[in-house]
Amino acid sequence: MSDAASNPVRTAARAILRALERASDDEATVREEIRAAARDLAAVPGLRDLGVKREANHVPASYYLYYDSEMKITLDYLATGVPLTPHNHGAWEAFTVYAGRLHHTVYEQVGDDASPGRATLRVHEDRILERGDYSLVAPPADIHGFTGLEEGTCLLTVALGHYSPHRRYFDPAKGTYEVRATKNTR
Repeated sequence: MSDAASNPVRTAARAILRALERASDDEATVREEIRAAARDLAAVPGLRDLGVKREANHVPASYYLYYDSEMKITLDYLATGVPLTPHNHGAWEAFTVYAGRLHHTVYEQVGDDASPGRATLRVHEDRILERGDYSLVAPPADIHGFTGLEEGTCLLTVALGHYSPHRRYFDPAKGTYEVRATKNTR
């Protein structure tokens, strides 16, 4: 039997789950505890060797490090210089940059959904992220887009729940969106 204390993925997953169970009413505490667990895991070299390949929705390669029916931890490799259209998830997602750099923009939808296909977005966060940097994409700022800036850019992603089977892909400049089917909701 393996020593659970020596498994950094299991240690991080347990810390995140404890944070969610213990502090569900205190969003700031939950965010910080998830950030700390993800930061510690992102410091472990060779995580890809621990992962199991998964079907990715937007990136060329993705690997499960941890999965249960409510939460997943993945390593996601970005294509260099290919912008990913701003989109929502239908679930919150946090990530730490494991390697490389990316331009990342998080948006918040302004107003209501009265007109199908129309949406006004406000930039919530727009920055260049590097190894060890962390971002949380969660309501009300639950839309994001990004571009890998270096070969080998990789994100350590923690997602709670399942992605929506139909997600919105936004054009912020035009104030529009289209709905697309999700390949992998897990």
